[in-house]
Amino acid sequence: GNRREVKKWLNKTEDCWNWQPYFDFQGVLELEPDTSTIIDRTRKSVEDVIFCDLSSPAVFSDKQSLRKFHIVICSLVWDVVALNADQLETIINRSVKLTI
Repeated sequence: GNRREVKKWLNKTEDCWNWQPYFDFQGVLELEPDTSTIIDRTRKSVEDVIFCDLSSPAVFSDKQSLRKFHIVICSLVWDVVALNADQLETIINRSVKLTI
């Protein structure tokens, strides 16, 4: 569901999730009351939104090329996938290996 909502937002779909409260907060952090510049910057910086499975050693499906990423967002993933400290370490290491 999260990937779908992010894609809808990137495409400016009318019924996309309202991320404005997050941008309003970011505007406060950046001392930028006009959040439209932050929103534009964010949209331009996202290259792709893809599926990955950090519980699998392969992480990506065969259809996806293995490449390095500037950022990997793992929302509510590590603590859900890992059942113990060893698995948590493995999953975090997989995430780190994917970044530049």
